Amino acid sequence: MRGLMIISLFADAPLSTRCFLSLRSILTPYARVASALPAQGRALDLGSGHGLLAFALSLGSPQREIIGVDHDPDRVRLAEAAALRIPVTSRPKFQVADLRDKLVSFASGSLAGIAMMDMLHYFDPAIQQFLVGEAARVLAPGGILAVREIDSDDGIKAAANRLYEHLATGVGFTRSAGPKLSFRGARGGGPVCSRTPALPCARSAAAHPSLPTFCSSPNGGCNAAVSASEYPPGLSLA
Repeated sequence: MRGLMIISLFADAPLSTRCFLSLRSILTPYARVASALPAQGRALDLGSGHGLLAFALSLGSPQREIIGVDHDPDRVRLAEAAALRIPVTSRPKFQVADLRDKLVSFASGSLAGIAMMDMLHYFDPAIQQFLVGEAARVLAPGGILAVREIDSDDGIKAAANRLYEHLATGVGFTRSAGPKLSFRGARGGGPVCSRTPALPCARSAAAHPSLPTFCSSPNGGCNAAVSASEYPPGLSLA
């Protein structure tokens, strides 16, 4: 129900955009991701795109202060216009910025939650590691980092996701941060999806079996929610 409400915020957007966002909201568990993040405090949606997760977060709890950051000015413009349709007290803020620069700008321990939804593969492995490490630094004790990524080892579902991403970036519908996409597989030490998943692209579930389950995606993605206290600054990608 809330998903339909969020899509209605984009009533003035082009029909093609509304169709894309409707499909995206069906295929992506925004409500489940939002429920994994703290219900109060400041949270960052890194790579927020059109703002679907940012809206789910802000409408889910008025005690959250949501900041959405993306490097695509067109998507941020649409998100800002949609935000004007909801009360100021529940309105997320959107910014156009380099994701690395924005993350670095936050003080250590200053955020209650961070979300990285389907965005790490737009960066090379070194930058992926940098982003995850910075997220650990800026999260407050007990803060949550929620990550969703494509598991490149997940057979035909992953192949379909990779094809979509290559087509979307190739035609300019999605703007990649680098010249090529970098997908990581669970069997190769990348994103992990299991009953006790660790932070995707960070450490294996076997090494940290006590980490909580967030959810596993039905469409080739990988989701996890972990506490910042489990991953202090200095963690490394597998």
